[in-house]
Amino acid sequence: MPIVTNSLSCIIYSTINCEIYFLIRNINAEFLIGTYKITIVGLFINFKYSLMKKIYLLFMGLILFFELFAQDSSSRINCLQDIFCCTNCADYPFTDVERDDGVSYKKPIANAYPGDKKYTSEDGKGDCNPGSNGCNKGAGILFYDVYYPDDYVNYKTCPLPAVVFVHGGGFSECNPINPSSDECEYFARRGFVCYNVSYRIGTRLTPDPFYPYFSVQQQLAIYRANQDVRGAIRSIIQRQMDQDALPDAEKGPYQINTDLIFLAGQSAGAITILNVAYYDQAMINTVNRYANTTSISDALGPIDADYYYGGTTIEYVSKIKGICDQWGGVSVPGQYYDDSTNAKNFFTRRIPVIAFHGQQDPVVPFYKTKINLAINDLRPGGFGLTYVTETTCLLTGITSFKTDDNNSNNPDFAIFGSYSFFHLILQAKNIPSELYVDCQAMHGLDDDGPNYKSDYGTGYFTQTQTIEYIVERAAVFFKNVMTGNAQRRENKTLPETDKVFNECRNNYIKCNTLEDNNANCSNDDICE
Repeated sequence: MPIVTNSLSCIIYSTINCEIYFLIRNINAEFLIGTYKITIVGLFINFKYSLMKKIYLLFMGLILFFELFAQDSSSRINCLQDIFCCTNCADYPFTDVERDDGVSYKKPIANAYPGDKKYTSEDGKGDCNPGSNGCNKGAGILFYDVYYPDDYVNYKTCPLPAVVFVHGGGFSECNPINPSSDECEYFARRGFVCYNVSYRIGTRLTPDPFYPYFSVQQQLAIYRANQDVRGAIRSIIQRQMDQDALPDAEKGPYQINTDLIFLAGQSAGAITILNVAYYDQAMINTVNRYANTTSISDALGPIDADYYYGGTTIEYVSKIKGICDQWGGVSVPGQYYDDSTNAKNFFTRRIPVIAFHGQQDPVVPFYKTKINLAINDLRPGGFGLTYVTETTCLLTGITSFKTDDNNSNNPDFAIFGSYSFFHLILQAKNIPSELYVDCQAMHGLDDDGPNYKSDYGTGYFTQTQTIEYIVERAAVFFKNVMTGNAQRRENKTLPETDKVFNECRNNYIKCNTLEDNNANCSNDDICE
């Protein structure tokens, strides 16, 4: 059902001028159509009274229908106004956060499940999985922890929106994983039920001097993470559907509005959530080049695989209303590196994004970079087949998956970091978005202390304070998406506010105010 984001305001004279803002849903996503103006000039001239009356009554009936439709379809967020419409949105509406840990989202029986790939060592990172070099087909890593405000009392009558959070770590077993429980706790304090999702990890990087050629193990790791997070979202929706079928007395301690799902992630997690929200199977197969006839979906199953508690028939893309991207990026075919028109047209979905990225990031580029796949080089010191071919932890009947270098002057694919994604894709397509830049930040946040520089213009000296700020900004952005203000500002039917915060703190904290509270910030600010 379409969602009308505000009620009609019509003045009936000889000219009827109504502005209707609405979203329309199709099979893939929800698209903001914009402002439609219905203008009728001199409609009643030269008509008999009876005919004029019928037309007038018909038109007024249509207006009443839209008005009632707006009230009915927007009621699901009206009950949240006391939470998200705040005098000072820097304050937390809730303080008591509870957890529901270790909720499995793997399907109880999934014989075809290819498993969780483990490597005895990941090149250059030591032996982080001693004695293991195979597949774990148990529930393993496929679980999530739930953070929810325990002092919220209206779950049954007014379920909360959800945030699905995906941690970083380079898709690696060897990188220390920060589960970012603090980030989920801060989202819960702001009125969201936050799901901290674990997913399959394990990869191998091409070693020096061949880095940063992209290995087959990296391609497969990213694809597995995409399958898992999509499956987790479907499982979250399915469990809420299970709750909805129960009598109130038997329902659990938290409930979510499955039409209001937001995604957040850091680094590898940010790459994953952007893939989940913006890519379909065909796009993923286009970016992931493969040799012979075995595609990545042949090797690991479809991107919406039937390995999870939430089945493949559950529609979830249209329910994703916004994304918080923390030092992530998107991939496009290599030939689009310098072709902004085709890069823009490669993406068809329209999901609002708030992004945070350090300009000095050496891992995920702030701007964009060209990527080439590892090649089969049998010369002394060459790649060999190690980083080109994978033969284990694939679907039954698949003996190997090989990457395919395009052997052309074009890169195999390109990564657009937050800056390029914001300017070349999101803003070019009028998708509501904000970009936060730290000119000195590397990848992620610095260690606490006097040399802490990744403060995004806040003047803070700790990761905890900066994460609180990131969640504050994301919560306000998500609130404006839910109320429709973000879309109307993008379409210029409301006054625009700043979209780029370059080493400049965003102080926009009030509800339903149209003024820009950031006099010292400018969309034209750049790093020196």
